[in-house]
Amino acid sequence: MYPQGYLLDPEGKNLLSFKRDSMNPMNEGFLELWSFRGTTSKQFRFSKRLSKGKAIDQWNDLLKHGWKVIEEQSEAA
Repeated sequence: MYPQGYLLDPEGKNLLSFKRDSMNPMNEGFLELWSFRGTTSKQFRFSKRLSKGKAIDQWNDLLKHGWKVIEEQSEAA
């Protein structure tokens, strides 16, 4: 299944959002990059469509490099 959730970079400056495509949730989705501006706001940088395999590889690779899974309510809202 396509990964879904939020990853925060080790420096706390960038947030990646993995979201399933509602039309094909088992096989495709979107990766969104957000950067934090100050302490209370964030700026959208880009969105990219990814297949399930590439998304899983990206998710696992980022975790190996120190990115942390965060809760939607605490950091991504």
